[in-house]
Amino acid sequence: MEELRSRVDELIGQGRALRRVDYDRMRAVADEAFELACQDGPDGPVYPHGMAAALGLLAHRNVIIGEWSATISEAAQALALIESEEPDLVRAEMIAACELDPPLVVDVGIGPNWMEAK
Repeated sequence: MEELRSRVDELIGQGRALRRVDYDRMRAVADEAFELACQDGPDGPVYPHGMAAALGLLAHRNVIIGEWSATISEAAQALALIESEEPDLVRAEMIAACELDPPLVVDVGIGPNWMEAK
């Protein structure tokens, strides 16, 4: 499984390097990384962080080219994967985004819009 995760991380790195250069290649790299991260193999289960990172690359690509519904869907899926694995990490990152006194209260939820996020 370590080899698979290393390959996913390598592909995510390639995708990040391509962010401003080649959006078609970026999509191909993110798609491949996502497919590999979804594989449940003999060495272990799927790789949620790799899946979330690949979805993040796809969301970034889609926001740049104006595919808004795909962007929202991929970003929501990525957040759901991270939230399911490490809800405190997502909450901590959101709280740290802006220092306020008193501190910002953050609720994390996933849904098609703000009102339906649970």
